[in-house]
Order: sequence, then structure tokens, then C-alpha cells
Amino acid sequence: MRVGLIIATTLLLLGAPVVAWADDSGDVGARDNGGGTFSGQASWKQHEKHRKTRNTRTKTLKKVVLDKHTDEQRAAAIEVMCREAREAGISCEYTPPKRNGHEPARLMLDLDAIARTLLTRIQLPDPTPQIGPDPKLNEWKMAAVGYPLWLWTAGPHTVTDRVHAYGVTFTLRATWVSSRFDMGDGHSVTCTSSRPFTKDAKPGTPSPACGYTYSKASLPKGNYTVTATTNWRITWSALGMHGSMPGSFTGTRQLPVGELNALVVG
Repeated sequence: MRVGLIIATTLLLLGAPVVAWADDSGDVGARDNGGGTFSGQASWKQHEKHRKTRNTRTKTLKKVVLDKHTDEQRAAAIEVMCREAREAGISCEYTPPKRNGHEPARLMLDLDAIARTLLTRIQLPDPTPQIGPDPKLNEWKMAAVGYPLWLWTAGPHTVTDRVHAYGVTFTLRATWVSSRFDMGDGHSVTCTSSRPFTKDAKPGTPSPACGYTYSKASLPKGNYTVTATTNWRITWSALGMHGSMPGSFTGTRQLPVGELNALVVG
């Protein structure tokens, strides 16, 4: 019976059948990356050509049956990958193919752990919320209630990187999907496009892509904490295999918001 694997963390092997087992999805965490925190999630489902009524879930260890064309260089790289992965506490087993080519190679990987290590390697743009017009540049040093603000995060929206992990070179490509801005006043905005504020914009013009207008001041009690979470689709490829996983990158900033009329009268 041929089994297809459909996963947010997808493992495919060109020209090779794949057999896989998976349990529930889990969060993937990573280190602070220049002003933000990074997290992601790997999830997957098992589908059968002739589906049975039962729902079987086991450990997140994947067995990949490699085709008979696995060459010596690739086999050596996989052996190095598995050895270094095991030293790092990641489950990995490799059975080389027989010399006559009739028996395919078998590779067993803990993709949960591999995904976590990959997420820590790619350098994504700073997710600190950008706000325009910049409140730091006006005479009151704050944003004003009722005044439209433009929201965005630093680019680019596509990042490609090559990283060396477990004896293997991985090609990683991250594509920006959306950004969520939690504005600190109990409201949030999710944007699938963005445009930085420019000095050419007419004062008081709402952002054509992603913006917000405060209806309540934070001052004099304090500032609003604005949190931006950028969501990415990260794909990887190595040793003829490739897959993808979602990830998110979060940054914050403090934003004072006041009532201009109240300040003028006072």
C-alpha cells in the first residue's frame, strides 16, 4: 500500500517512495535573533490510498526508503548527518543500500528535532514594529488618538540562506506570509501586505496596506506595548529531500499615545 505524507513539515524524496509515522503537531522554538523571538510549528497527517477507519498515531520518527540510485557520496553525507545528529540527541538511523542495488537504503529521522535546528539557523529580518509617521519625530514625542498610523516590519519578504548542519549543507528559503500587530489596547491588526510610510504621504492619510488608529490614549498612565509577529513559510532542501514548515518571529516596542487637545488646553 502506497502511503503519501501531507505535512506542514513535509518530507519528500524525489523519485522515492516514502513511509512515515507521525503524532500530534508540536511547537518549535528557537533563539532570540536580533531583537525578537522565533517560534514555529510542525504538523502532519497520514493519508492512505484505501483509508481505514482507525486512527493510528505513534512516535515522530520518519522512515524514508531511498531509491536504488543512492550514490556513495550521498550515502556518506547521510551517515555523517546521522552520526552528528545522534551526538546532538536527535534520533537518526541509516541503513546503507546493498552493493547489488536490489535493497534500497533506509533513513530514519526525527524531523521534529531537525526542524528545530533548521529554524535556529536562518536569519530573518528584525520584527520590531515600524510605525509611521514616527512619533519620535514630532514635537510631542507621541502618537495621537484619532490619527491614522502606518504599520510594517523590516524587509525583505524573502530570505534565502545556506547552512551547514549535521555534516550536510541545507538550503533554506523563508517567504513572508503575514504580520499580526497587537496594538497594546486590546486590539490587533493582521496584514498580508505592507508599505513603509514615506514623507511624500499626505498627512493624516491612512495606510493603503496596513494601518491602525487609536481611539484611547495610553498617557498619562504609560505606553502601549506594540507587538509584531511576522509569519513565514520556510522551505528546506538537502540530499535530494525537501520539506517546509511554518515559523513566526516576534518583536515589540513601546508607544506613547496621547490626546493632543488635552495637551494643548493643559
